Amino acid sequence: MGKRTKIINVTKESKALKQIRMMKGLSVRKVADLLNVSHTLVSHLELGRANIKESYIDKFLEALELSWEDWTIAIGGGKKSPNTGQG
Repeated sequence: MGKRTKIINVTKESKALKQIRMMKGLSVRKVADLLNVSHTLVSHLELGRANIKESYIDKFLEALELSWEDWTIAIGGGKKSPNTGQG
């Protein structure tokens, strides 16, 4: 990733990463361990100091046993249907 940038760009994605992590009751270090990345990277992504790649989101969702639908909801792009699972 190189040096951290002095530019902070907090996005809905960075906020969602932190919100999901906290809702799951996980520390930055625990998420880093689950994803096999440094805790610094996790922190920088949540703080808007690093760009969030789709591959990171894939790993994050898989490790926390979440779906892309959950991610879309977390970033404010939709809401879960009350009839989920019924069809």
